[in-house]
Amino acid sequence: MCDAIHHLFLFLFGADRPVDRTALWTGVIAMTAVIGVIYAGRQLHNIRRTSQADFAKRFIDSFFTSETRALFTLLMNSALGFDVRIIKNGDEEDRLPYFPIKPEIVEQIKGLIEPTPADRTGYSGLEVDDLLLGQFESLAWYVKKGLIDYDTALENFRYYLVHVWENPAIQKYAADGDNEGMYENIRNLYARFKAS
Repeated sequence: MCDAIHHLFLFLFGADRPVDRTALWTGVIAMTAVIGVIYAGRQLHNIRRTSQADFAKRFIDSFFTSETRALFTLLMNSALGFDVRIIKNGDEEDRLPYFPIKPEIVEQIKGLIEPTPADRTGYSGLEVDDLLLGQFESLAWYVKKGLIDYDTALENFRYYLVHVWENPAIQKYAADGDNEGMYENIRNLYARFKAS
């Protein structure tokens, strides 16, 4: 064993035979550089995965708010319909898509969700966009761009996205003329979730 180490030492640092030490040490440096690049690549991959997980966690936390849970509960229990209120201003008319609350259903789930104000009669389309559909549209875009892993999205949001998107009031809202061409990312992610 000592003899082998002695011969290796002589080979590397001066032996009887001529060795091109420049080529040898260039090779050693090149191999060290390759190992360093592989190590750095693995570290960058791990950093990316950690960053992606952190981003997903922050998105999940921003999604599951008390307002979103209340709205989701109302949708899941058929407590919201869909309608368009015509707002008149002189000769001009504006459309306000909204989701009227069905008080007879809210009465049955009273105490199970955060109470809705007594004077509240519904949610505007903008509120539904801000609290649910806009969040799902962002989620679908993040998955498409690789910012949130598909499996993470599937695990955390499949139930919610599928049930919201299949809700009759949401379907009517999505089909409303003002929303033409919108929610394509949701439609694509919904199709992927249904196929999984």
